[in-house]
Amino acid sequence: MYEKIILSFLLFTICFAEAQNAQNLIDGLKKDLKSNPDDKKRATIYSDLTWYYLENNMDSASVYGNKNIILCKKIKNSKLLSQAYADLGALNLRKENFKLAKENYLIACEIRKKNNDNDGLAKININLGSIYGSQQDYIHATKSYLEAIKYFDSKRNDTISSLTKANLALIFQKTKNYPKAIKYLDEAIAFEIKNKMTNGLCNAYITLGNIYVETNDTVKGVKFYNKSLENCKLCDDKLGISTVYQLLGNLTLDQKKINESNIYFKKSNDILKVLNSESEIESSKLYTTQELINN
Repeated sequence: MYEKIILSFLLFTICFAEAQNAQNLIDGLKKDLKSNPDDKKRATIYSDLTWYYLENNMDSASVYGNKNIILCKKIKNSKLLSQAYADLGALNLRKENFKLAKENYLIACEIRKKNNDNDGLAKININLGSIYGSQQDYIHATKSYLEAIKYFDSKRNDTISSLTKANLALIFQKTKNYPKAIKYLDEAIAFEIKNKMTNGLCNAYITLGNIYVETNDTVKGVKFYNKSLENCKLCDDKLGISTVYQLLGNLTLDQKKINESNIYFKKSNDILKVLNSESEIESSKLYTTQELINN
């Protein structure tokens, strides 16, 4: 079973499969459950189902995630239990329940410390960085990301290091250190293009688009939003797609293109409804209302 990582405080995740393939994997995992596997195998299946449902059905992800916690405690398997808590942390991070996500990750972190699982700890560090970033604690977010980058560079894991650099660029963007943000983005994007990592490009291009919009180059901003949208669709990152539509809606609203902006906002909200993410929907509606009032 692979390790799972949430890699951005703007609620994007690594996409492991396109939509159809993901559904095929879910169907296969459910078939495996019916074969009456032993408890250890069942826990692994629950974990994988939690992860694959994370992209498309948060309610189902929650069901399997909580089943897995109960099962792992029953069989007293600390490694699988740490993964189960990390899975719930990922789910709650996607729901923007940062307090609960942090609690989940810290429990997983303590278990992994006892198991001397340095690789697992470094991966949790990335996710904690995402939470700190979401809470605007940029000092701790930067520290967490840099520690993770240092670890994975030492292990020559260029994939995770590259994606984490894109996250670190988000922090520098938020603190308006645009030269450093672009530096880390350039490194990440070059690696992701070379390795056809549509998931990472989905995220990185959004950040790059935001930087250009913030520095008043809206032409380049739209260019990179569209590049992001293309890659988000390729890896079926629905929250990523929704976020791009929201950003395009904000931008066209600022340009007084009301009809066009409403189309983007509707597309964004329609996707969020499918994901059953009430907090995302309310946040999006509130932000849209504030933008309309301000304009």
